[in-house]
Amino acid sequence: MSSLTVTDLTKSFTPGTPVLTGVDLHVPAGSLTALLGPSGCGKTTLLRLIAGFDDPDSGTVVVGDRVVTGAGRSVAARRRGIGFVPQEGGLFPHLTVAGNISFGLPRQQRRDGGRVRELLALVGLDADLADRPPHQLSGGQQQRVALARALAPGPSLVLLDEPFSSLDAGLREETRVAVAAALRAIGATAVLVTHDQAEALSMADQVAVLRGGRLVQLTDPRTLYRRPTDLDVATFVGEAVVLDADVRAGVAHCVLGALPLEPAGDAAVPDGSARVLLRPEQLRLSAPRPDLPVARVRAVDFYGHDSRVWLDLPDGRLVSARLEGADLPSAGEDVSVSVLGAALAFPQDLTAQPAAARSA
Repeated sequence: MSSLTVTDLTKSFTPGTPVLTGVDLHVPAGSLTALLGPSGCGKTTLLRLIAGFDDPDSGTVVVGDRVVTGAGRSVAARRRGIGFVPQEGGLFPHLTVAGNISFGLPRQQRRDGGRVRELLALVGLDADLADRPPHQLSGGQQQRVALARALAPGPSLVLLDEPFSSLDAGLREETRVAVAAALRAIGATAVLVTHDQAEALSMADQVAVLRGGRLVQLTDPRTLYRRPTDLDVATFVGEAVVLDADVRAGVAHCVLGALPLEPAGDAAVPDGSARVLLRPEQLRLSAPRPDLPVARVRAVDFYGHDSRVWLDLPDGRLVSARLEGADLPSAGEDVSVSVLGAALAFPQDLTAQPAAARSA
């Protein structure tokens, strides 16, 4: 498998309305990168430009050491050595599973069923499915066959365009695990387009967050969750508790008390008005205590493995806490709130550089 390098890629479908603006992206060989962002941010357009289905207005795309777009040239999609898995799988309804998987193989390999059986095993499917038509498969099985078809020719790069979006929650998780395992088993270089934060954080080695056609953060999943570059990224990649605060000497003073701030490298968080970010799992609840702020429980959402507790803070703000276990407060109950760990601070002055951006 080969690395992928995208440099200064731009694309507009309507003059004056860019879909992508100066995107730089590097995907190391053998890794999986998730392109994450809201609908309309340019994720699928970027994937199509990499695949060769569309041409950019400017910029380059390099797969391994080979320039496939840029410098006045554009290699045809079929000659790029890239596997593509679309949203709905895109299987040929008139072909069997074996016929779909072997479609892009040389004639000799198509006659040899060994390659098909090998690929079915790789994606976690039984060899007995080889003679079935696609309509006799579940949605998750169809997506795995689509991946096997994309992997069959031994591509340099695999692109997946929201391949799990049409599956229900249980099947989605099962298929996601199987696909990730198959890609890692062969050391595939892959790019996954998704708008599902859990999908991106759980599958990817690195996550590229797109917003308004620009790449706003590229980092590993843990750093993205713990040190988002700004509040928009923070609230997009997970539940967030955002509070107004006054920062003095590296401590944020807010409705939940004096909170230590996450270290930001060599630069200190500037004093003054700020907004602080906490994650719901950082909030701890206990019986009312005079030394801690008190909130009132508005509602409790029980999920089995954990629960979300909605709290009305003293300043009237509604926030949520994530708790484990069955010993939960009830709606209308007063509880004290403490904070586990440090907060991230983002200056209110939008021209100032966020602390998280400096440390990412």
